[in-house]
Amino acid sequence: MLKNRINKLIKTVSWQKSLWWLGLLGLTIFLHFNHGLNGDEGVTLNGAWNLINGRRLYGNDFFEFIPPGSFYLLFGIWKIFGVSFLAAKTLAITLLFLGAIGLHETGKLIIKNRVIISLIPLTFIILSGWWWIINHNTFNLAFLIWSCYFFIRGLDNLKKSNFIASGLLAGIAILFLQQKGLALLGSICLFLIFLSFKKRQKEYLKSSLTLIIASLLPLLLLCFWPLKTIFYNLIEYPFFGYLAANRGSYSLLIVSLILWVLGLLTLTTIKEKSDKIWLLMVVQFCLLLTTYPLPDAYHVSQIIFPILLITFYLTSEFLKKYKQKITKNVLIIVLMTALWCMFLIDLVLNTPNFYSWEKNRNYELISYINSNCPGQYLYSGPFMPNLYFETKKLNVTPYSFLITQQQTPLQFIDALNNFKGRRPSCAVLVYPNSFARFRHNQNNILEKYIKENYGLIYQPLDYLFVYKNLKSN
Repeated sequence: MLKNRINKLIKTVSWQKSLWWLGLLGLTIFLHFNHGLNGDEGVTLNGAWNLINGRRLYGNDFFEFIPPGSFYLLFGIWKIFGVSFLAAKTLAITLLFLGAIGLHETGKLIIKNRVIISLIPLTFIILSGWWWIINHNTFNLAFLIWSCYFFIRGLDNLKKSNFIASGLLAGIAILFLQQKGLALLGSICLFLIFLSFKKRQKEYLKSSLTLIIASLLPLLLLCFWPLKTIFYNLIEYPFFGYLAANRGSYSLLIVSLILWVLGLLTLTTIKEKSDKIWLLMVVQFCLLLTTYPLPDAYHVSQIIFPILLITFYLTSEFLKKYKQKITKNVLIIVLMTALWCMFLIDLVLNTPNFYSWEKNRNYELISYINSNCPGQYLYSGPFMPNLYFETKKLNVTPYSFLITQQQTPLQFIDALNNFKGRRPSCAVLVYPNSFARFRHNQNNILEKYIKENYGLIYQPLDYLFVYKNLKSN
């Protein structure tokens, strides 16, 4: 009789878990079931589209300053399932959902309250609701989370297999976004070295060496390119070019660092002794520093998963300490209210992506280009690389985008030479309000040439212009 009851309870719990995860997957799909035009997504789509068309990354065919991971992963998916936006979106949703699962599993290593643990992936999915997810940032995030999971699990038993898995995943994360992957790898290695001195155990040093060696294995894939090319594209150019172009407000980064300090003071006050929690604090600090070039809401919100885990950990500790039902109920109400507010914000931000007139204009633009712009090539700039994939045309230049504060004068000359040599039938110029932060000079040699030699044939929005080479008719 008792055995039957236990089996029945296990089945009930299993069904509840299955329904919960199916519900989270459904929520993830619902929040990201959109098909808009976003420049960040366009970089990934255009990179994979170039690979599909036989162009070589980091060569004369197309230039990028982010690692090859997102391009080749999407390229591989398209090779298997066919080239489509749906395949790209499915890949992005899958990686995002795997990140949510990773946070849930990590929560189980530091929190005992099952309800609190279940709220972690829910919060993460709701937080992601307004992100553009076909992007190297989102792809990188899943590997960061799972690398942390195996590292924290390794702190329990110092098993070599956990640190190998953590190192491999950190190395893969670098292949998707170099600065975040390196920040994670550096922070966890330094943490192990610190523990070796604090606890006077050489095992931690051995584990750090194991982790570093494991992280190098995925990076061997970069050997397919000359070292000089990789150094320039992935280190030198982004360090100087990206920093020069992205000089926005640092208020959000400052606020985030202040909140981190408050978290540090809280943990110090309660005399927190868990190595896992302090590890998350170290990782969070290093990841926050990686947002320095562009600390906007999009980039900051994508790297706060350590503080998310810490927040729910402190919540569970608070619930254990205070037994009064009123106190617990108030805290639960506050948590649920915050989640509902986040969800409503998601709906407000996502509604335009589903139903707006501007989105309809995007599709009108694609249809117009397909009908009025013959030929293999197109120029879409300064920062609208989606159109190459959407119109199934090739970028006439080697650059996904061309911003005067970021690309060098020599790159603009190279782009102009490619433009003149291939003479695309149309060129699209887009200057949305959000683009103002780049301080782009529209009077550069490429855009000046387009406006002087091509005629304006279509302007569906105040900031969107389609020019055509009328001599080609």
